[in-house]
Amino acid sequence: MEVVMAALVNTINRQGQLLREQADNMRGQNELIHEQNRRIRAVEDLRATSKISRSVRRHRSPTPENNRSRSRSRSPRPAPRRNAERPVSPPRDNPRRQNHSPPQRNNHTSPPRTMRSPPRRHNRSPPRTGEAIARGGNARHSPRRESSGSGDERHRGPLSRKIMDITLPRGLEKPPTLDKYDGTTDPDEHIQSVETALDYRNLRESIKCKLFPLSLIRGASTWWRNLPPGSIDSSEELCRMFTAHFTTSRRHPKTMASLKAIVQGPEESL
Repeated sequence: MEVVMAALVNTINRQGQLLREQADNMRGQNELIHEQNRRIRAVEDLRATSKISRSVRRHRSPTPENNRSRSRSRSPRPAPRRNAERPVSPPRDNPRRQNHSPPQRNNHTSPPRTMRSPPRRHNRSPPRTGEAIARGGNARHSPRRESSGSGDERHRGPLSRKIMDITLPRGLEKPPTLDKYDGTTDPDEHIQSVETALDYRNLRESIKCKLFPLSLIRGASTWWRNLPPGSIDSSEELCRMFTAHFTTSRRHPKTMASLKAIVQGPEESL
């Protein structure tokens, strides 16, 4: 009995040590994530200040091309000198020209607008239905169909429209690093790991639903893609469906019967 109790104490101590190591690792990851977020915010602030300074410079200093165009438009053009240099010759009296009448041009007057024939394009007969289909006559209706379906493309996933329309808060432009789940381990432990990684940011449950699919790979990702569109409306519904599907991968707790079934091997130490 003492040997069994000693073995139990050793196993409990080992588990406690493992839990401490996991807690230290999580703290280190949280510090790294916090440092990355701080750097990202600093880069965003620098970009914003640079954009503002550029816009102020553009409004203050006009471009040299505009100054050139203004100076050119203001400078008067010199008057031509050809007419001034040439002397005006007096008209000569030519009897031949006096006898002949000047030629008449444009004797034919154009008919009034009311008498003109209508343009030929109105006389064309409408194309047949077969020709319209061959020429793409029904192409006018295709953009409407595409526009009606393009608005719902991002809502085809399992998340509802209410969750998808929520904008991510500042600092989440780059998604955080989450533990990956492939469907072979305990689903409850994965949910607890994701909540631990996101709770320190004080995120809403809807934001957690949007970030949860980033942690799924292989079989778990396939399960997510096969869910009905708009079937998940809250984090409670997501956790319920997730644990119900992967319930066979849960880690069952040890009982007294399993402890009694442990047998020490001939070459195993306590």
